[in-house]
Amino acid sequence: MQLRAARYANPLSGLPGNVPINDQINRMLQQSISFVACYFDLDHFKPFNDIYGFSAGDAVIQLVGELVSEHSDHSCDFVGHIGGDDFITLFLSHNWKARCKAILRAFGERIAPFFSAADQARGGYYSESRSDKREFHPLV
Repeated sequence: MQLRAARYANPLSGLPGNVPINDQINRMLQQSISFVACYFDLDHFKPFNDIYGFSAGDAVIQLVGELVSEHSDHSCDFVGHIGGDDFITLFLSHNWKARCKAILRAFGERIAPFFSAADQARGGYYSESRSDKREFHPLV
């Protein structure tokens, strides 16, 4: 099972990918195990990646993977990386809401260094849209 999970792990985060995520959901449903599924997605991530580059984008994705993992109970919760900036946690722990709030709080505390001082002061950044128009995007 560990070998199968490793084969389908996301190379950027090291977390289980879509196949193990689906396997885990199916297993829990078949066993009638109650769980809470929390989907994590970064808002305004594409413009961030366009402006700051893929290396910075990868670092932000790794940060999210670390935070979601750190704030989950590894004895009962399942954390997966769907792909890109999308993550899922299947919570069995009863304090899942507090864990989600802790993830958001920690993200807010640790994301600032990824932005320039000017973008931080402005509360966002400008990028070209697909229609070549300059658009303002709030910080990730």
